[in-house]
Amino acid sequence: YLTPDTKFLSAATKVEYIPEIDAINQEAQRLKADGIDVIIALGHSGLTQDREIARSCPDIDLVIGGHSHTFLYTGEKPD
Repeated sequence: YLTPDTKFLSAATKVEYIPEIDAINQEAQRLKADGIDVIIALGHSGLTQDREIARSCPDIDLVIGGHSHTFLYTGEKPD
């Protein structure tokens, strides 16, 4: 999934951009029906949207996201 701004930033004119959550849920249902056991969503919409996707997409097992450049490390400080 991509940030909705992609349609304004990209020169691709024949691409249909639909809301991420709708698209992810549709595709996840199709994949589950095909017998897929684990679904990983890889996206570029930012931390806020990644969290919303994790909450709103029950068939997704793991969300890996980027875009917001948010530092999330919570372990011990490295040397």
